Amino acid sequence: MSLPFSRRVDESRVAEILAMIGSQPNRRQQPVKGDLAGEFDFWFDGGACRTHTGSQHFFFADGTEAHLAMPAPRLNVNVLFIEGEIVDIVQRPRADEPGDRLACFRLDRLEQRES
Repeated sequence: MSLPFSRRVDESRVAEILAMIGSQPNRRQQPVKGDLAGEFDFWFDGGACRTHTGSQHFFFADGTEAHLAMPAPRLNVNVLFIEGEIVDIVQRPRADEPGDRLACFRLDRLEQRES
């Protein structure tokens, strides 16, 4: 069965990436045979990561990349799939929280949330 929207990213693909970011299976400080080649801060089964000030940049064996804002008061993940599709997972402020609505970091732009 084909999807009616050919460019729509399947939820299971997003869930797999989030699960790998969350669990970082068999995380290690040194690469082992079969790991991604390159300068990374750590490796795990299926990927590797570089840590930057304010974010982690994950690289996965299938070519997918993800950026995780951290430390951050709310979850903010951007996933760039090898086909070029981008999925943003953004935890928004609760409606009852006082204060300004901050811009949400995105790969392609900053987006102001309307108050």
